[in-house]
Amino acid sequence: MAAAGAGAVLAFAVALGTADLGDPASLRAVAALGGAAVYGARVALQLTVREHVAPSDSGKADAVTNCLAECGGALAGLPLVHVLKRAPRGWATFPATLAAASLVLVAAAAAVALLDARARRLRPREKVA
Repeated sequence: MAAAGAGAVLAFAVALGTADLGDPASLRAVAALGGAAVYGARVALQLTVREHVAPSDSGKADAVTNCLAECGGALAGLPLVHVLKRAPRGWATFPATLAAASLVLVAAAAAVALLDARARRLRPREKVA
């Protein structure tokens, strides 16, 4: 699941770098890919949390995860705005900046996938009665 989210983020970065953002159809396509990238990563995070948390605590875990995800999204946008305000070419650097941020997200998704695979290997097997 994390690989699918990482693939969507990478497709978004490529589309953003090659799209003509002055064209409304092109802008809609880039926005759709961006939504798919964010939604896929969030679903992967929620599924991972549900897998590692007891069913009786899954509601609380979802609430905490969603709260942290929203705060993280808000905090992630702040440095992007500061970079764009201080960039020599202003908003013309937006596609490159967002593509770089997307690559960081791909690296983070890969790290989560590796940690999840390691946790699966270390988890003790349940005995079947």
